[in-house]
Amino acid sequence: MCSCAVRTRTTACRSTAWPSRTGTARTAGTGRRAWSGPWPRPGPECILVAHSLGCLLVACWAAQTQRPVRAALLVAAPDPQGPAFPAAAKGFGALPRQRLPFETRIIASRNDPYAGPAFSRQVAAAWGAELQAAGEAGHLNAQSGLGSWPAAWQQVQGWRL
Repeated sequence: MCSCAVRTRTTACRSTAWPSRTGTARTAGTGRRAWSGPWPRPGPECILVAHSLGCLLVACWAAQTQRPVRAALLVAAPDPQGPAFPAAAKGFGALPRQRLPFETRIIASRNDPYAGPAFSRQVAAAWGAELQAAGEAGHLNAQSGLGSWPAAWQQVQGWRL
């Protein structure tokens, strides 16, 4: 499952099904659905928060849009070429290798089964993102024992000031 949360007040969109199309087609379709809801559209004050496949979605979306956003917090971005990448999500193809057009922070664990430290460093460098190490916390999900993870939300609040 992939989740991509967009928080301006408290709003989220969630994608749980990845049809067998290319990553670019998925991103374009998901982007239209994500921004067509009753919540605010992306703008200069919008902060994107994404986990796992949602991180790839944000990077692909950013490469094909002119919509401004303030910043993005990307947590546990997986390596689509990695051996543990879910077969149901294959098809992302090449990830964008250019700097994202907004401030970006990637939080990665040293022992994430879906992305090794080298991949996290590579995408952080390519996307112009600050890489923040989370120690050995697995895939930074519910099994990691982070709870509501106040430290991550403090980072988001820092962008809102």
